[in-house]
Amino acid sequence: KNGSIKIYSSNINSFNLIKSLYQKNYVISLLRLENENFVSGDFNGSFYVWNYQTCPDLIYRGGNKSSVHVLEYLKNRTFLSGSREGFITAWNIYNGTQIKEFYAGSMVRVIKSLNEMNKIKNVEINSSIPITCISNTSLETVKTIASGLGNGVIKIWDLSSFSLLYNLTGHTSAVQSIEYLPDKYLASGDENGIIIIWNLLNQTKHT
Repeated sequence: KNGSIKIYSSNINSFNLIKSLYQKNYVISLLRLENENFVSGDFNGSFYVWNYQTCPDLIYRGGNKSSVHVLEYLKNRTFLSGSREGFITAWNIYNGTQIKEFYAGSMVRVIKSLNEMNKIKNVEINSSIPITCISNTSLETVKTIASGLGNGVIKIWDLSSFSLLYNLTGHTSAVQSIEYLPDKYLASGDENGIIIIWNLLNQTKHT
């Protein structure tokens, strides 16, 4: 809570403190990036990008709308931050500029990225009733991200356009963890200890 970050070396028998870093507010999230860089997020919405070799010198500091609850690396010079206010923001790793921002609807608790899946088409009837279906004639491979929210909803997004593909509803408490599985499946766990396995092609679930 004092904003400190401790870096340790480890072996079988012990952990040895190597460096101590300090940011303005207490640390909520940490994420390893590339080229020995890593990013930390704090309670007041700032994130800090560091280099392991040159720290405690800071590379740069960026800003978010509210506390940075979760971070995810996209491996294309981009990382994502998820906020308490429900925003997911894509940032340029090297200069901290904002690339894209979209609203998830509730506190973002977890983000997982870069899964390949068959694209789901949204078809509307009378412009008011959305129906989610798979079109055999328009299947294509897309990269997606899954965000787990404080209201128990999981949202699946198209990473190229940051557009919402569909929602997964089934949890009754905040989603705490998400993991992509082989064969188009996804596992999610909530704070009540419930684990759900989802089939991403038809959005069915197994508990």
